[in-house]
Formats: sequence, C-alpha cells, structure tokens
Amino acid sequence: MVDAVFGLPLHPLVVHAVVVLMPLSALGVIALVAVRRWRERFAVPLLGLLAVGSVSAVVAMVAGDELAEVVGSPGAHETWGQAVAFTSVGFLLVAGGWLWWVRRPDDEPNRAREALGWLAALIGVAVVVLTVLAGHSGSSAVWSGVVASQGGSSTVVQSDDEDESEDEDESDDDADGSPAPAESGSTPTRITTPEATTTDAAGYTIEDVAGHASADDCWVAVNGFAYDVTEWIPQHPGGPDRIIPLCGTDATSAFTTQHDGQPEPATQLERFLLGPIS
Repeated sequence: MVDAVFGLPLHPLVVHAVVVLMPLSALGVIALVAVRRWRERFAVPLLGLLAVGSVSAVVAMVAGDELAEVVGSPGAHETWGQAVAFTSVGFLLVAGGWLWWVRRPDDEPNRAREALGWLAALIGVAVVVLTVLAGHSGSSAVWSGVVASQGGSSTVVQSDDEDESEDEDESDDDADGSPAPAESGSTPTRITTPEATTTDAAGYTIEDVAGHASADDCWVAVNGFAYDVTEWIPQHPGGPDRIIPLCGTDATSAFTTQHDGQPEPATQLERFLLGPIS
C-alpha cells in the first residue's frame, strides 16, 4: 500500500476526497429519492461519484492505520474513520444498486424500488453525520494542541515608544542602583517565556519525577529534563493511554521511538518544561 504521495502522507490527502464526495453523494441520493424526474439524468453520474467516494474512504482508513504506526493513534478519529469507511461500503451497495435500478425511466410504481431508495436515503444521512464526526475529530487531533500552544504561548510585547523610553528609564534609577518605581497602573512590557523562567532553576531529580506518577499529576523525564505533561494528557492526539503509563518515569526511549526527528512533538513538549534533571 502506498503510504505517501510526493513526500506527504497519503491519509490527509485522501481524506479531502472523502469529506467532499461522501456527503455530496449522500445528499444527491436523498434528492433523487425525493424528486423522480431527476433520476434518469443524474443516477449514473451520482453512482460514479459514490463509487469514488467509497473507495476513497477505504483507502483513507488503511492509510490512516499506517500513519498511526508512525505518529501514534489519533484516538476517537480512528474509530470514526473506520465507521465512515464501513458505512460508505454499505452505502455503495445499497444506494449504488438503487441508482442502477432507477437509471432508466419507469412509469410503473414499484414499492420495492422506492423502499430501497428510502433505505439508501437513511444510510446517506448516517454517512453525512459520521463524516462530520470523523472530520471534526481529525481536526481536533491535529490542531487542538497547536491552537492550545498558540493560545498559551508567551510573547514579547514592546512598542516603539517603549524602546525609545528604555534609556530614559535607566537614567531615572536611584543613585544606589535600584530601579525607579513603576508608575501606578502600568502594564509589563515583557512576558517571559517558559524557557526563560525554567532554565535558571536549580534542577530536579529523577526521584522528583517519580513522585508525580498519576494522570492528575504527571511528570516525565526526557533527555535529561523534567516536564509536567498533566495538561497534555487529554489533548494528546494518540489518546491519554499513550502518556499515562509514562507518568513518573524516564520517557526518553518512548518519546524518541515515537517522535524522533519530528519537530512538532518536540515543540509541544517544550511547553511543559520544568527544568534540568541533576
């Protein structure tokens, strides 16, 4: 199975086809069930669209399983993705058979044909719902941590006026070298980053890490540094079970095995830095 295209994972590329074609096919089937005069004209093109979407759903599931072996399980997204794939195959069998049946005009009422059409419409609704759930869970698995890190990251905020007044502030220091008191109501011009506040720490021991070994208070050691990853447990794309067993331990081997050479996991981990282990 090809798991990459032009150097990119196949799964996210194929997923785009699924999230467009499957809901579109489902809505098309529902429309043809409701409006008979459209059936002869659109049944065959819709059948082709449905076939491509269903195959894409299966390919996305298989490629997703291969990607999970590299980056870790995406948790709920994997479950919803499998549901979309299997439901899409069933939808192709039911709706595809019905579309082939109604591709030609038939003025005689046929209860079996109409019943099959309404069954296909119901499965189509399920397909739309599952596709939305799979897409949302996938987006959450990829972006929730990034958004959280951006929202919680510290930045340096300093205006041009403050740059110009910096030298003046230094000249206003007291003769004994102590800085002049800040004006009432003033706001800090600099917000320190986690690295700035932790790199000067005296350090931690592996025993300190071992004392935080629960899901509610989870520290890990990675490459000689201690990290408090408690907040990351519910956000981890692979699910909490990937982290909880590592709480209170040296997780260097597990982290490098799973994420070695990947910049994003390393960036995420830096958010929870406590300090060096001595």
